[in-house]
Amino acid sequence: MKMKLLTSLIWAVSICHCVYSQKPKITFQHLDKRLSQSTVNCFLQDSKGYLWIGTMNGLNRYNGADVEIYKNHPDDSTSLSYNPMQKELIAYHNKSGKPGEYDKSASQQSYEIALVEGQKYYIEALMKENKGKDHLSVSWLMPDGTKEAPISGIHLSPANNPGADVPVKYEAELANLSDVQVNTVLQDFSGTGYVELFTESNHKVVFTVENAKAGTHNLTVGYAAAGGDNTKEVLVNGIAIGIFNFYASSAFTEINLGNIDLNEGQNTIEIAQTSGDLQLDYILVGGSYPNIRKASLVLPESVEPATESEISMYPNPVKSTLTLLLKNEWNGKVGIRVLNLVGQEVKIFEMEKSQKASRYQLDLKGLQNGIYIVELNMGENRIINRVIVQQ
Repeated sequence: MKMKLLTSLIWAVSICHCVYSQKPKITFQHLDKRLSQSTVNCFLQDSKGYLWIGTMNGLNRYNGADVEIYKNHPDDSTSLSYNPMQKELIAYHNKSGKPGEYDKSASQQSYEIALVEGQKYYIEALMKENKGKDHLSVSWLMPDGTKEAPISGIHLSPANNPGADVPVKYEAELANLSDVQVNTVLQDFSGTGYVELFTESNHKVVFTVENAKAGTHNLTVGYAAAGGDNTKEVLVNGIAIGIFNFYASSAFTEINLGNIDLNEGQNTIEIAQTSGDLQLDYILVGGSYPNIRKASLVLPESVEPATESEISMYPNPVKSTLTLLLKNEWNGKVGIRVLNLVGQEVKIFEMEKSQKASRYQLDLKGLQNGIYIVELNMGENRIINRVIVQQ
């Protein structure tokens, strides 16, 4: 099935010249021989300090010592899905503009482009930074005439392997919204607005995340909490991974929720209201953010933990191996179940215990970050405790 899409581009910044205008030749004295191609179209430095260099034949990432090259490989679905060497300029804007102003000049709108359903395409948008605030977005006109501005993140994925180094941003205002409103009152938000999550329990935002390959990905949330500290429940594909503290911040900031497990194909990430007001700006899936503040988990009050005289459990939070020290006088088999917060069994173990204190090590590798219940069954006796898995 062929789709005819109309693409438009807006650079809503104070731009003196189009990036394709004539400019002085730049020479990399130490990199020229290591780049995938010597003609450099663009380069930028990301928040982690990596220098990304786009050439006529491949994308290069420079870490200060080595160059890693990304190109298209037809037999590798995780490689660049289209060779940038074959790209062409379809739209541009060489003057300043406002966010969402897609029709200030005729050059912003491309000709009609026929896209084949199910096939991936390489799209590149470049911006020359100058004075003022930076805004860069791309919209398109759907086959039914509907304008999507900007293009939703559900249609896009990074040119290199999703979740490896470059994160994918999903704007909250473009997600599936339930009884919430989009606002633009606070300054310096991302995209076209942010979502107000108030104290009502039915408020939630559901992001649809496309993932090329099943695996573990980092989850970071962009938000503001002008009204003070609050908590929000986070669910991945309908499974609760925990209730997280979002710390007070009058300006937009980021907080890291740790790693989550995503399936191949379509996934959902839901942020639901529990207490307090939150201004939700976006989520980032993938990447690595060692310097961003990590969110703490809220322990559920519904689970009454075992006493220290019955069991010791450490470390807690745990990364992979949990040690249990049982102190009661039970003699026989001990059945151990690890449950998530919705009662689903995620791990099961069986041990033998003597009347003396017994020590066990439980392998919790493979569990995504969150709160879990450890249930020990000894005949008619049951001991339960809480554990936090935090990679």
